[in-house]
Amino acid sequence: MKNAGSRLSIKRAKTCIALLATSVSPGAWAELTYSSQKASVTFYGVVDVAYAYVSNRDGHADNTYMAQSNLLANKLGLSGTYDFNENTQALARAETNLDVRKGKLGAPGVFLNRQAFAGISDKRYGTLTMGRQYTPYFQYVGGQGPANVLTGATGTHPGDIIAMDTTLRLTNAFTYASPKIRDWQGSVQYGLARRIGNGWNGGSLSAAVRYDHEGFAWSAGYVQLNKLATTSAVATFAMNAPINRGYASADNAKLLGTAARYRFGKKMVGLNYANIRYAPGPASLFTDTAVFNSYGIISNYALTPAMTLAAGYSYTAEAACNGLSSLARYQQLSLEQLYVLNEYVALYALQAYQKASGKTLRTIGGVSTIVDATASVGDSQNGMPSSGPSQGVAMLGVRFKF
Repeated sequence: MKNAGSRLSIKRAKTCIALLATSVSPGAWAELTYSSQKASVTFYGVVDVAYAYVSNRDGHADNTYMAQSNLLANKLGLSGTYDFNENTQALARAETNLDVRKGKLGAPGVFLNRQAFAGISDKRYGTLTMGRQYTPYFQYVGGQGPANVLTGATGTHPGDIIAMDTTLRLTNAFTYASPKIRDWQGSVQYGLARRIGNGWNGGSLSAAVRYDHEGFAWSAGYVQLNKLATTSAVATFAMNAPINRGYASADNAKLLGTAARYRFGKKMVGLNYANIRYAPGPASLFTDTAVFNSYGIISNYALTPAMTLAAGYSYTAEAACNGLSSLARYQQLSLEQLYVLNEYVALYALQAYQKASGKTLRTIGGVSTIVDATASVGDSQNGMPSSGPSQGVAMLGVRFKF
């Protein structure tokens, strides 16, 4: 709802902010926009739920459950802009997760756990923002990766080890994004170090570049998280997934990724790759830098204006280190069928299967132990991995977005 002729008062803006700060019940993507000649504030949200079946949930007798945040994360948000002139504007965004299954915030203790930042944007000089933000690596490379085309729940690589889903955000972060120059754009971000007890957790860095021309898009990016156990990236970074769990004690993590897509007519094909390194520190429970290489291919096809079919395949391999001989390998196939009823509501079905083989590390009782690699489909089963080498997931769901 837009009121183009109304003036946005400071009182009204404060009212919108108060709505976000006090709202904990899911409101199926309720969008409310106030605008004037210079300022606008928008309140928005998403509810995304599905009935899910998983072939193997270690420790769970029931293999069916309600899944959420599959196509888009459940969230409430507030965004605003103020135009100083035709080139320059102030901007801000505040966004939090929702757990619609339990009717509460998705991250207890961290209210605005998704995004909370403010900044200045200029068409000539670029954009500078400060606060809690997604990394340029995610914005550029993740935007061309599997989670955006398929679904973050079952389409991303095992455990989202490539961090191309929404698992990685930096707090206390400064981000600069250049204006688009011809078909190129770049961005860099630095997350400030924070004092933890008698030490510092170390700063974090991300940078990325992208190129867009007609139907072709390419991007490359880098992330470095220092002092991983106490990093200012207040997010899981999928360290609860079996593929990463043995390296949660790493001193730092470095990710280098690239992705490309080409769209022609109703079809799109894309490729993506990421190199992930976990370096040990004095307190780490492993000795050698752990290296993973993950490759993927994605495609979708617009069967009708309302119906889209998508598919993706990924292959992730661990390199030799830490006494491992038979190295872990993960292969995953993901499918999606999306039917958009209108601009607010969509129905979807998801299917995915993952096969794991070889050996990896796992921390058990404070000791690093070599174990069999186990399957965990995408991000959806990070906390509910298989007890064996394979796992299948199927979902039927609905997404509200308005």
